Amino acid sequence: MSHGALDAYRDAYARVRVEREAWAREHARARALFGAVVNAFERLPALARAMTVQTYGDDVDAMFARATVSAQYASLDAMFVGLVEACEGLERVATAMRRAKTDAWRRIDAMEHAPRLGGGEKVGPQPSVAECVLGLEEMWRMHRDESALARALTTRARTCEDAEELRTMHRLFAAQANLDPEEIRLIIDRVPVKNVESDRGRR
Repeated sequence: MSHGALDAYRDAYARVRVEREAWAREHARARALFGAVVNAFERLPALARAMTVQTYGDDVDAMFARATVSAQYASLDAMFVGLVEACEGLERVATAMRRAKTDAWRRIDAMEHAPRLGGGEKVGPQPSVAECVLGLEEMWRMHRDESALARALTTRARTCEDAEELRTMHRLFAAQANLDPEEIRLIIDRVPVKNVESDRGRR
């Protein structure tokens, strides 16, 4: 692969690294909110029981009891709003990864001559064209699937009335089963960050 082509893929992989950081931030936020939803939901029955025990003898206390339970539901609603926003952030990352892989395929289509060996030819330690493009394709696929799962779990959680099911969904959300950390590391390391000193030496 020419140095110019490699630099183009370096730029694409640099963007992917930035998007991975954005994903980590959004997922950490979403995971925390999902956990808060579970905790708040688990407290609701006890809170409702405490507020309906005949401890309050006047209308003011009864109104306070109802307001307390209502406030917990309002808090849950706010958490879900934040969780949906975080899921939208994950989807934005997946969309950015789709653009990166689409640009990579377009770069191949724009080549004056088709890459040798179907793009599988390697020169020295440099990755092949196929490795560069397929790495971006795989990154997009993994993040697309995981963002879809996050959205599905969030949608289901909004109507779930079973605490154990909510806890299970939270564990699934936190696990990020579609994202293999080792595979992601290998893909990202496939195209090294630009080495300024070595580039100067080529000039």
